Amino acid sequence: MMTHINKNDQTLLSAFNILKLICETFFLRSNVIERAKEITKELQVSHLKKKIKK
Repeated sequence: MMTHINKNDQTLLSAFNILKLICETFFLRSNVIERAKEITKELQVSHLKKKIKK
């Protein structure tokens, strides 16, 4: 079964994977990566809202 992932979701998943790699490289705790994911998602939502208002 194929799932459809739009470009924004794919970008977000890529960012999460990069964050995970950074955290693993520097032996950061899981709560650090979770907070980084939250911030990344907030930034994406904020960016999308700005695009909609234009």
